[in-house]
Amino acid sequence: MTDNRNPKRYKNLFSWFKNDSSPSISVDQREEIELQDDQHKRASNQEGQHEQQEDVQDYNITSLKRDPGKRRAIGIYPLNEQDNVRRAYVVLGPYQPYINDYPCTQHGNQGRKFSHRWFKEWPWLEYSLDKDSVYCFPCFLFDEYPSRHPSFTEIGFNGWKNVMSKQSGITRHIGGIMSIHNASMRKWENLRNPSKHIERVINKLSEQELANNRQRSIQ
Repeated sequence: MTDNRNPKRYKNLFSWFKNDSSPSISVDQREEIELQDDQHKRASNQEGQHEQQEDVQDYNITSLKRDPGKRRAIGIYPLNEQDNVRRAYVVLGPYQPYINDYPCTQHGNQGRKFSHRWFKEWPWLEYSLDKDSVYCFPCFLFDEYPSRHPSFTEIGFNGWKNVMSKQSGITRHIGGIMSIHNASMRKWENLRNPSKHIERVINKLSEQELANNRQRSIQ
């Protein structure tokens, strides 16, 4: 696949920190440095993408339980295995079984049940066939042990009548932008897309350098 990104966007990081006394280099030398730097970043991105697959191959992925109602918390595994288990589950993704008829639970005079449409509304959501309950995949990956909110990581949630409730449902679990759930979502995204995470870091450093340059020009 052709990489159409502008190489200048990934200029040599060392040039950001050089002082005014640094020796000047020729245009040819600068282009060579930028070319080598760009090639190095491409290789690093490819290495990061393949690293998860290699880790998963080293770990017996078939031994992992998919159903969230049956699997063990990552914190139960030996410390030296936890990262590999986490990466293996990232490769497997959320457990989202589609069946013709989910079990019905009585709530007063009404019967309610899980809807597979919720998988589209909340792509991180998991459903346990064993427990007839939903779970949060990113919180399972990054939650502490013992869990800080076991309703969506260990016990499961099946209050179908209150799914949208801000007091007890999925909406409450999601919380605000700085919630534990959203922090876990960001960690999950970084782990499954390492190249995008690296690009965001580089962009942030570039923006900081521009701000520093403006500050120096004012002084």
